[in-house]
Amino acid sequence: MIPCLNVGQKDAVVLALSTTDKIIGIQGGAGTGKTAILNQIKALSATRGYQLFDIAPTRSATNTLFTSTGIESKTLQLLLAKYAGIIAGRGTKGALERMRVKKIVVLYEASLASTEQIQGLIKLSSKLDFRLVMLGDSKQLGSVTAGKPFYYLQEHGMSTVTVGTVVRQENNKLLKSIYQVEEVIDQGKSRAAKGIYESLKSIGSNNVIDLSVIYQNELITNQKLATSAYQKWPSASK
Repeated sequence: MIPCLNVGQKDAVVLALSTTDKIIGIQGGAGTGKTAILNQIKALSATRGYQLFDIAPTRSATNTLFTSTGIESKTLQLLLAKYAGIIAGRGTKGALERMRVKKIVVLYEASLASTEQIQGLIKLSSKLDFRLVMLGDSKQLGSVTAGKPFYYLQEHGMSTVTVGTVVRQENNKLLKSIYQVEEVIDQGKSRAAKGIYESLKSIGSNNVIDLSVIYQNELITNQKLATSAYQKWPSASK
């Protein structure tokens, strides 16, 4: 039994624990309960005889994972460095056999991983015969280095469950806005302007900052963006 999850979340947990595929994806936008999915995978994996090993592309992501779920994880870079010899084809047959245990490796915030990192992780999965579950949102975050492997793996047939129901947002207007922005991304850039306009209407004009009006012909820097958001926040959050 998988309690307190919606249909998409349950499908994700079932796929992670029962698939025969070596590599799968769980795609979910902001607020769709990806950490709840991970918590259930953690709770049920031991009952299926699996060891669970969690990794994330950045130290910040590992900290976020621990804060929200209590699950300790390692960085992807550390894992790849530790097993660099195996990825390169070194290692005796006996040593490899000893490391091949029934294991699920979950890559949290998978869209942050580069093509090179994903290639190394897939090679390691093949060498050590573990199941790789990539969990993230290809629309929300891009890789800090070259490539969009999480997105392209989904596009080219990786078994993927898409979790589309936002469960975290309580403000109905903001929730509607999130869905509209996601729809814009799916439809492509040709309809982006109209969709984003409708999305901003859902939020309400009082909660929108037009920096082009504030700064006019000035260069809009990150500092100016942060300052404007900080000044607007008290009134927007009421």
